[in-house]
Amino acid sequence: MNSSQNYQQDGINWTLEEENDEHFKVLIPAVVLSVIAMIIGIFGNSLVLYIFKYRYKPSSHRCFILCLATFDIMFDVIGIPFMIVEMRLQYIFTDVVACKIHRIINYSYGSCSALTVMVIAIDRYLKVCKSNGKQITHKMAKGMCFIITFLGIIGSLPSLELYGHRDVPTTIPNVNTTQCQPKNKYKEDVLFPTLFNCFLALCFMATMVTVCICYTMIVRKVKTQKAKWKTTLLPDNSTCTRSLNSSEDPSTTSNQAIIIHQDVCNRIHVKSTSTVKTHRVAKMLFVVTAVFFCSYIPYFCLIITVYANNNLKDDWSKMGEAFFELFWRSFLINSFANPIIYGFMDKKFRDECNTLLNKFINRRLRRIINLTFQQTMVGKNLNT
Repeated sequence: MNSSQNYQQDGINWTLEEENDEHFKVLIPAVVLSVIAMIIGIFGNSLVLYIFKYRYKPSSHRCFILCLATFDIMFDVIGIPFMIVEMRLQYIFTDVVACKIHRIINYSYGSCSALTVMVIAIDRYLKVCKSNGKQITHKMAKGMCFIITFLGIIGSLPSLELYGHRDVPTTIPNVNTTQCQPKNKYKEDVLFPTLFNCFLALCFMATMVTVCICYTMIVRKVKTQKAKWKTTLLPDNSTCTRSLNSSEDPSTTSNQAIIIHQDVCNRIHVKSTSTVKTHRVAKMLFVVTAVFFCSYIPYFCLIITVYANNNLKDDWSKMGEAFFELFWRSFLINSFANPIIYGFMDKKFRDECNTLLNKFINRRLRRIINLTFQQTMVGKNLNT
């Protein structure tokens, strides 16, 4: 279809480009959210990849955090620009290949992220509730990340068949345009898209149920451990402190007894410190998981609503459409939220960010000072 062809509506000449520009006004809030998500996501997830890769010791949770950051930054670099282009050219978007690539990236990103947060929940459950049992090692975690990526892509392959050109009516009478949506043949034959969306919904629900069960068990275990500390560990620690700092007569206490007592106190301290750290990591990753689900819930609710009523937006105002398009892309929040969560809840990550920022500022200041000094010297030489 020639997008520059003139059509007449109410006596006014109208082109598809103008129709596209008019519709784009409704999408401006969604575009703004996309740009913000892309900028913060690329910067924040780059920091996560660098700091967790080179400043943290190998562990299962470090590996899963790097896995999430990799998915996020790939979506920020590839998926969101596709999304912005599609929104800007929604009525004149004719590239079928780009349409399919965009959709499979979106579905793969969501699937891989969902599987990762589920595995993270299982890993935290083992760390907190089954601390003496078999754990997910760093090597196992790396293998799981590859499996997650493979399953996420395989589960998203049906989108390649589902999406393509679809004729969509415009506000110009008797004029349709093509958009990147489920193909025309699936307007009547809804079996395939229904099965695909039901599959995604079931996977999402299964992931959410698994995560909820794991973190419910974790909360119960943490409460039990804290109650135990109040009656056992805390008195022992205070006793250790009093005993080691008291001015007992050395002649009345053997050196061997003191060494044994110190060893017991040290073991209690190390165990309690390690448990507290495990709880802190579990809390942080729980927030990551909660933000992930909260960012996708509006999107899935709108999908269900649209499938239940295809004419949902027919009588909406421009403001209503703008809010619809914004919440339709609510999952963008997940692509940049994790670095912010780590910054608030992980002191080491926050300190490493401050260190990198200070190094960058100091380097820039030294460069500015050197340039200023060189320009001053050149000016003096010219004057002489």
